[in-house]
Amino acid sequence: MRTLTLVFHAIALLGSAARTAPAQQPPAVLKLTDGRTIYITGLKRWTVAMIQDSLNRYSPGDSLQSHACAAVLRYKLHFADAAASTLRMEPRARDVIFVDVREPQDSARVRYRAMPLDTTAPRPEWRSATSVIGASPRAFRAGAAAFLAGRIVAPADTAAVAIAAFFQNRSRREDYRTALTVLATSRNFRDRAVAAILVTHFPDEQDTWAALLDAIRESDGLVKEMANQAISTVAERSRMTPDWNAWRRPCTPSSTVRRSSCSTI
Repeated sequence: MRTLTLVFHAIALLGSAARTAPAQQPPAVLKLTDGRTIYITGLKRWTVAMIQDSLNRYSPGDSLQSHACAAVLRYKLHFADAAASTLRMEPRARDVIFVDVREPQDSARVRYRAMPLDTTAPRPEWRSATSVIGASPRAFRAGAAAFLAGRIVAPADTAAVAIAAFFQNRSRREDYRTALTVLATSRNFRDRAVAAILVTHFPDEQDTWAALLDAIRESDGLVKEMANQAISTVAERSRMTPDWNAWRRPCTPSSTVRRSSCSTI
């Protein structure tokens, strides 16, 4: 329950920066026949039934539990923004899926974090991971997911095994500081995707929450996806209650990095 509360706080904070419209509906809850649960937040005029009807009409075969749910909502149903993440609250429990949306009429209120999608000049010490993003995105995702969940990758999937080991072996404070700086300043989106996973080694740091909340605000792509997964993991592991107001205060000289959110929220 604590993890659910932290995730909902994060979702609410992300929305509050760009929302002046009437209050949202309470989170909608959809129980799936396989035992999974979907929480949909951000709805105002739409209902779950309206979304499902529109998916059936404009994107047959897709649903709120689809892997590409967020992209379908944005690009086929024209929602102003959408993000999805999956949590497993207990080892033997069914997955819990979070879908957060901004409805189409709110597109003028959505302000993305503007970051480049360059692939030039990757960090040399991270090249073993970023090269896999280009060669086999599936293997990168599988390795990152296994690391975040604490699972062992099938030995035959050598690329994913290497990715999981890459993340596991970079848990020093120095690695953390580097990852924070990369998330805030790097033009290379592959480096930022790697950094989003690395900061989860320090779930009890305020800067971890702030950096991931910033990364989730990117308009699209792998960085946003990895940050969504990472913040779910941080919510599970963290023993602290984040200071949400600190994320919105101006940065000070003592800040680890000068986060983009410090001046834009």
